[in-house]
Amino acid sequence: MLYAQIDHGEPRYFWYGSLNTTTNLDNGVFGIIPYIEPKRLANPNYPHDKASDVHRLGVILWEMSSGQPPFKDLPHDAVLALSICDGVRETPIVSTPQEYKLLY
Repeated sequence: MLYAQIDHGEPRYFWYGSLNTTTNLDNGVFGIIPYIEPKRLANPNYPHDKASDVHRLGVILWEMSSGQPPFKDLPHDAVLALSICDGVRETPIVSTPQEYKLLY
């Protein structure tokens, strides 16, 4: 799973691949809420697929173009998750290419 954040104006990416834990990652939703696909937030049984990766990429592109993490001033809680499921997104940055906007 790819995570990204902006650190002092510079993007930092973290890849969490194979996990050697006893936690079954198929039984729940794990990750940073703004990067999780809305369908998966609404239904933990929704399979992780290519659309999940496309959504996550769109969020990363938004973060890179804005220079800040998504929903940085809001708690990453159930209220935010429900808002994202209802279609709430960060406002696109003016100079963002239309192709990037469509991913998010």
